[in-house]
Amino acid sequence: MESIYRWEGELCQEEEFMLVIKTSRNAFLGLSRELSSLHPHDEPEIWLTKRVSVQHIKRRARARSERVIDR
Repeated sequence: MESIYRWEGELCQEEEFMLVIKTSRNAFLGLSRELSSLHPHDEPEIWLTKRVSVQHIKRRARARSERVIDR
C-alpha cells in the first residue's frame, strides 16, 4: 500500500505493507513491544481489533430483523 503522511513538517510518501497477526490478549503487549523494537519508524502503527465471526454477525442481524417483525 502507498502511504502519504506528514512527519516532522515534511510530506512523505512511501510504500508500506500491512501485517496481520493473530495472538492472544495476554501475548499482545509483549508482541507489540517486540514489533515496535524491530520497526524502523519511531512510532509504528499497531492496532488491536476484536475478532468477530461471520456467524456471530449473521446471528445478530437475524435477531434484529426478528425483533422488527415481532413489533
